[in-house]
Formats: sequence, structure tokens, C-alpha cells
Amino acid sequence: MTQIQNKKHEWLQINSEGIEIFNKILRSLIAFYRLAQGSSNTSNEAWKFKVRLVESDNTIVCLKRFGDYEYFIFGKILGSNKEDYNSWIHIDGIQIERTKLQSDGITKHEAFEILSMTDIYLKYCEPYSGEIPEDI
Repeated sequence: MTQIQNKKHEWLQINSEGIEIFNKILRSLIAFYRLAQGSSNTSNEAWKFKVRLVESDNTIVCLKRFGDYEYFIFGKILGSNKEDYNSWIHIDGIQIERTKLQSDGITKHEAFEILSMTDIYLKYCEPYSGEIPEDI
């Protein structure tokens, strides 16, 4: 695990340990989406990509922080004949909750036990030297 001071507006790649945490977060969001939208509304290409991403063993996931809790996510599935990538914005609700709890003087709560996108950003990322497509 690396603890680095990441800079806003810089693309960082999630390392292999962080990918495991990222995939848990994404699986939870996919499950929530399916519960909220129902299985009949799974034709959204972005969600189909996210499902393929968490099921793949050969991925690159990068992120860029652009606010206190906002992250631009870029995911790419490697090994296919075509470029298979997508991007989306992730708002770190867990970190928002932690900040609110701390401002209320609460330091012991389940929210502090859940790993978040901010945890990944601060502890499981390295500078990304690859290219990010311009069309994301």
C-alpha cells in the first residue's frame, strides 16, 4: 500500500490491491442499480461495461479527482480485439458521510470501516503513464 499526496487533475492508475477494493465498490453499485431499476432496465451500455469490467481479470482503471468527493473514472478491458473502455463520474458518498460525521464530532461509526474511492485515491494509486482516449 502506498500513501501519496495525489494532486487534483492528475490521472492515477489503481494498483492491483486497490482494484480488488474498487471491484467491491463497483459490484455494490451494480447490485444497487439492479435492485432500483429492475433487471428489465439493464440495457444501459455504461452499466453493461461496468459489469464486464468487474468480471474481467485484465483491466486498467484510472481516476482523476476534480472536487472534494468527485472522481472521473476511466476503465479499460485489455486483451480484446477492439478498444473496450468507458468512463463515468463517481461521487464518494462514503467520504461525504465521514466528513459530516466528523463535523458532528462522531468518530466511531460504520462509515469509517467501509473502504471508499477516496481511500483508493490516497492509498492505492500510482501516476498513470499511459494514454487516455480523448473521446472519454
